[in-house]
Formats: sequence, C-alpha cells, structure tokens
Amino acid sequence: MGIIQNAAWPILRRGLVAGRERPFLLGPLMIELGSATSRELFRRGRRTTRPARMVATCILVLVSSGVALGQNAGSVEAQKKEVIRVLQDEAKARVYTSRVVIGGTVDYFNPRIGPAVRLVDTEIWPGGNASYETFVPFLDTYPSFTVRPEKLTDSLPVGSQVRITKLEWKRDALVVTLDYRPKGFQIGARLKLMYRPGSELPNLQVINVVRDLLSVALIDEAYEQTRRLSAEYTDLKSRLDSTRAAFSSASGAERLRTGENLLATLKGLQRNGAAQARPGPMSDSVDYGKEATEFEPQLERLRAEVRGQRVAAINASLKDSDSQIDAMVAGVASAKVSKLSDWTDQMARIDQARQLLDQEEQLRKELVELGGEPSVPDTTALKLQRVESLTKTLDSRRSALALVELETQYRELERRSVALTDLYTKAFGTETHGQAATQLVQQLVRMRENRLKAQALGSATASAQATDLQRKISRIRR
Repeated sequence: MGIIQNAAWPILRRGLVAGRERPFLLGPLMIELGSATSRELFRRGRRTTRPARMVATCILVLVSSGVALGQNAGSVEAQKKEVIRVLQDEAKARVYTSRVVIGGTVDYFNPRIGPAVRLVDTEIWPGGNASYETFVPFLDTYPSFTVRPEKLTDSLPVGSQVRITKLEWKRDALVVTLDYRPKGFQIGARLKLMYRPGSELPNLQVINVVRDLLSVALIDEAYEQTRRLSAEYTDLKSRLDSTRAAFSSASGAERLRTGENLLATLKGLQRNGAAQARPGPMSDSVDYGKEATEFEPQLERLRAEVRGQRVAAINASLKDSDSQIDAMVAGVASAKVSKLSDWTDQMARIDQARQLLDQEEQLRKELVELGGEPSVPDTTALKLQRVESLTKTLDSRRSALALVELETQYRELERRSVALTDLYTKAFGTETHGQAATQLVQQLVRMRENRLKAQALGSATASAQATDLQRKISRIRR
C-alpha cells in the first residue's frame, strides 16, 4: 500500500487542489469498487463535509493509481509477446548464419553415475564476445560453470546454417533456441543474447532493436540487406541536394563532372528503391528514375560541349608541342659540343624532346577516344627517329669529351704535385716531414685514379702513367 501511496501522491495532490480533476478520477474507482456505498457517497458529495470528501478522494486516487500501474505492466508484457510473435513468424522462413561458435555439449564426471554429458548454453555479450555456460547437478543444486571453448565435445563452427525454433524473454537476455540438436539430446542448443543484466531491454516496441540484438550472433541476410540499403539510401539522400547545388553553380568541365555525379546519385537512389523488398522508412514518393531519365539529355548536350572544348585544347597542345620539338631537335643538331658540360646540356634537351613526344602520343590517343580530328599531322615517328639519331651521335662523343676533361684535370693535378714534391724534399729531416709526405701521397693517389679512368676510356698513355704513380706512392710510404 505504501508503494501505491508514493506513486499516487502527485496525482492525489492535484486532485485535492484542482477540483476539476475529480470527475476524471472517478471513472476507474466506479469500475474497481462498483459498490452502492461508494456511488452513494459521491452522489451525496455536496451534503458531506469537506474532510469527508477529501478522504473519499484519497481512496479513489489510490485505487486508480494501482489500476494504472497494473495496466502499464500488462502493456509492456503485451509488447514483449508481440515482438516474440513477429520474430518467430519471420524466423520460420529464414536460415541464419552463425557469427560465433555455437556450443553443444561438454563431458564431465558425475560422482553418482560416472561419466556424463551436459548441454552448454552460448552466452553472447554486447560486442560479440561469447562464453559457454552449463549447469551441473551437485547434491540438490545446479551450479553454473563456464566451459572453455576447447573443452566443448559438440559444437557448430562459425558460418554454420541454423534456424530459430523459439524465442523467450528472460530477465537479462533474449534466449534463442536453435534447430541444432547436440548428439544424444532431443532439444535444441540455446543462445543467450545478453543485454543489460538485471534490467529490461529498452524500446521493446521497436522490433529492429531486437533484430540488432540477434545480429550480434546470427547473420540474417534479408535483414542485413535491408540495413545496407537503408545506409546507402541515407548516404545518397544526404548528398543529393548538395550535388544539385554544385551542378547548378559549376561551369565547363567541372559542370560535367558534377553532372555525372548527380546522375549517378539519382540512378543510385533508383536502384536502391527497386532493391527494397517492400516500402519502408527509407523509401519516398519521388520517382528518381524519371528524374534521371529527364536529366540525361541535358547531360548529354553538356558532354558534347565539353568534348568539343577538349578536342580544341588537345589540337592546340599538339601544335605547340610540335613546334617545341622541332626547335629542340634543330638546336641540338647545330650545337657546338666541345666539353662535357656542353654534352650534358644537349642531352637534357634531348630528354625534354622525348617527354614532349610521349605527351603528344597520349594526347593523340585521347583525341581518338573523343572522336576528334587532329589539326596537326602525326609526325611522331619521324621526330622520334631524329631524336634517336642525335642521341647516338652525342653518345659517341661522350667518351672523347670525358677523356679531354680527364686530361685537363690531370695536368692541373700534376702541377699541384710538383709543388708538393718540392715541400716534401725541403722538409726531409724536419718535424714537418711526415705531414708533407702525407699530402704528397694523397695527391699522387688522386692522379692515379684519374689515370685509371682515362685508361678505361681508351687512353694510350694512361696505363704507364698509373703504374709509375703507384711506384712513387710505394716508395714514399716506405
């Protein structure tokens, strides 16, 4: 009675303060009490004293509140039963795929009867973690034990096909009985989908909440497809207005790009609507297919316009590239190459000409794909032959130029070695003799390396010079 009083007190207080609420509170009382005494009491309300009327009102409100609480509890239970009924009707025609290992049985030793087998329940927690529980008889109790996965003697692996035969609400779980019957048992294995231990699942009237709970352990292809379609529809719908706005404000090639995006979005919405098994919250009354069909001619005209602009731009690029290649080839052919740096500069120009020829080839391929006509004759092959010929000519001169460069460097090194030899001779017998010897040896080593490079390029005298330098280095080091 105390609970009812606490729950009813705010209503009771309003009833005492605002007299207009009393008729509303009388209805349940008449149904609940139904006595002549109570009816008579309120028919004579005007003749009763004020305290008597207040006491009567308190009694009425307390009884009314108790009735309302009972009705709410009944409503929740009705919602539960309706959810279970709908889901079980759906499950009869569906095959599910397991996301987790489904436990079946475990062996254990019973002190009374010896080796025995027990069924194992698979508990699935939010996030998909699974644990395996069983109840083993011990004296007059059935304590719960957790079974390690490797100890399961019968189970279904991930990816197994199962059906749901029964659904039950429990205090902290949705219990799902499957058609999988472990060996030696006539009852199906059970999944316990845990949600909020010790509390009720929120929003019981929303059946998708329960489907989401099921999807933690079982894959329902039909429901998963519905979820995918819903997510796709939400994404496409959210981008539609911004894509329309971008198309309206763009111009040129950017307008074509945004137009293609708009058409793809419209067709995506059309396909999404056609893929839905039945109309639902993710469908609307807009005919996106019709809108896409009406938009395509406009987009085709835009494609033709942008295609024409691109053909003109390619022809202009071909003309400019053609003149640049001719100028580079002519410049390389007439250039005076007397040293290695000149050769390096001309080879860089040859490489630029090759790059332009490669770009020209790609542009001509694109022109063919666009169906355009080139305004510049295709002389790529002829130009490439001239570039290859100039490359061979420059390569043949590189060795001679490098040898000239090495000879110039050697003469400079030789002049420096004469001065270091003089310092080495004068320092003989002094404290600086060792330092002078080191400097001279380093210089002779550089000269010898120069001669070895010249020898590799075909110098007739470089070999003898390198041998003589090695003798000098050995003598000084002794």
